Amino acid sequence: MIKILADSSADYPVDMKVSCLVTTLPLMINFGGETYRDKVDLTADDFYEKIKTSSVMPKTAQVSENDYKEAMIKMLDSNDDEIIVITLAGALSGTYNSAVKAADAVDKKRIHVIDGSVTMLNCVLVVKAVELIEAGKNTKQVIKEIKDTIRNQHAVFSVYDLDFLKRGGRISFVQSVVGGMLNIKPILTLTNERGLTSIDKAKGDKQLIKKLIKYAKEGRNKKNPLMLVYAGKDILPKALAFQKELEEALGEKVEFFTEVGAVIGTHTGPGLLGVGY
Repeated sequence: MIKILADSSADYPVDMKVSCLVTTLPLMINFGGETYRDKVDLTADDFYEKIKTSSVMPKTAQVSENDYKEAMIKMLDSNDDEIIVITLAGALSGTYNSAVKAADAVDKKRIHVIDGSVTMLNCVLVVKAVELIEAGKNTKQVIKEIKDTIRNQHAVFSVYDLDFLKRGGRISFVQSVVGGMLNIKPILTLTNERGLTSIDKAKGDKQLIKKLIKYAKEGRNKKNPLMLVYAGKDILPKALAFQKELEEALGEKVEFFTEVGAVIGTHTGPGLLGVGY
């Protein structure tokens, strides 16, 4: 049997039931001296409420090699079992390296590690892998399809509160002040090679929504589902309004409507809004 080992960077819609083929390991979230298991001890909503009042920016810690080893040994309970590991992008975390080392130590012939993506993009990879397994595809076929999907995935997003990007060192103090005064928001993307990168900017909500839709239209690969992400319950009304505009502009439905978890939230804080395609 082919099984999937994922990590908590994969953000699933709240109403999605994750297949029994999938085992998920949590990353760790550190707030000063306090440590939490992502999505086990700390939900996304709890995280965004906590970050608003915390005097320090939280940090994530990768899934350890030992945690991977323990999970892999448990999952290989039959001689016919194989594991496909889909990790958080290596550009953002050492989780991929932990998984590779663990696979080499446990059984590198039966454990296959893929350098994945993050948030709803990783969710799509996990869901797709399960669908392929249930359709009878073999390990090599599943791995090829997942790697092809990664190459064709894209996401663009922005944040409404620049203070968290400033605190995390993503933008300067001057940029945060000027951006706040002029209502200018950065447009960011995420790549496996460069991590979180600024690619554009927008002045005001209307221009931001137009630009996010423009990027989705121009870069859309219809082999991938249309995805919408937001961070924090305060921005949910904007996310729902954006969903309506996005679906009307592209003529298709959003398949994955997801709240971004702590892995990206440690960099952006609450108030993120974006589209994956």
